[in-house]
Amino acid sequence: MLRPAAGLALALLLTAPRGAAQDDAPAGDTPPQGGGRPQLPVVAPEAAAPLVDVNGRPLEAGVLPEGTSAAAQERMQRLFAGTWLGEGAPRPMGAFVVTFDARVRQQVEGGSTDVRTRFLFKEEGRGWIRGEFPRSGRASVRGPEGDWLLDGDEVVDLSDFSNAESRREHERWLAIARNFAALSAPSSLRVARAETRTAAPQEGDTRSLRFDERVVRLPTARQVRRGLELAWIEVESPDFDLVEGSDGRRGLRRVLLGLTPDTGRPELVLVEPLARPAWDDEAAPRAAWVEVKGWEELGERRLPKQLLVHRELPPSGPAQPQTFEGRAGVDLYLVPSQTRPDADLEAGDFGKPVPR
Repeated sequence: MLRPAAGLALALLLTAPRGAAQDDAPAGDTPPQGGGRPQLPVVAPEAAAPLVDVNGRPLEAGVLPEGTSAAAQERMQRLFAGTWLGEGAPRPMGAFVVTFDARVRQQVEGGSTDVRTRFLFKEEGRGWIRGEFPRSGRASVRGPEGDWLLDGDEVVDLSDFSNAESRREHERWLAIARNFAALSAPSSLRVARAETRTAAPQEGDTRSLRFDERVVRLPTARQVRRGLELAWIEVESPDFDLVEGSDGRRGLRRVLLGLTPDTGRPELVLVEPLARPAWDDEAAPRAAWVEVKGWEELGERRLPKQLLVHRELPPSGPAQPQTFEGRAGVDLYLVPSQTRPDADLEAGDFGKPVPR
């Protein structure tokens, strides 16, 4: 087994994002009455075949498959260490509380909505996540009691798949929280395969990059120019999630990461299903193109300062290259003063939501 090298972290101080509103602390900061958190029975996750690497061995956090090339090992070790500021080998981030100011743009109707959202995450089972939207009183929860959506005074059980639109919204926010966790603590990734990739310009198209025989049409020409300067690594891992059409984190994703050469931190990221869906399958999971703009130092971690999430556009034919929306569908700004990496969270923090 191949483990990440220790002590490769580099120091880089980044300032907080400009223009992020700083309103009152989001709801949910007050501990429950009676002292201490409520204790919930732990519900076992759904049974599934264990995920294995290219050699058929069970996946293990931070461990690369035997036979990974030396070049891929070097890039992965830099990725593992690039967000870590502490001493020794990077530690897993088993739980966190993170607050974002988010701008969500509609693909069809146009326009946008500004929201503040607070995520609690704990690496347990399928990944326990609680997303809170204090201005609207909404919350999305995945925890030991199941998946829930709180909308005002109504609590919706999202195990009922008839709530299709509510479930899509729920899965979208949970995926964003999971991807934030993966980018913030990449040394915790379970890796089934890792291979280096080289980006090349696509002749006659300033908006596209070619990776071997594959062409990806990026949101902007600026990202294409930057992509040609990055060090690329492609991995298969279950620890990233799909922003549109998640399958509940039951399988591997293909993730293409463009790393800043001098730091090893990801700057451009493509997250997609392991197998490309048929071009005319409207219900199939779709990819997301993520740009990481800057990093914020908090405690022993570097966290993404801003995330621009571009959703994949439906293809118009089988020969069309993979294409993403020009403007980010979701734009997230970290609120450092209301973010706690390595937080102490328990099962009671992810219980069925209760209307206030």
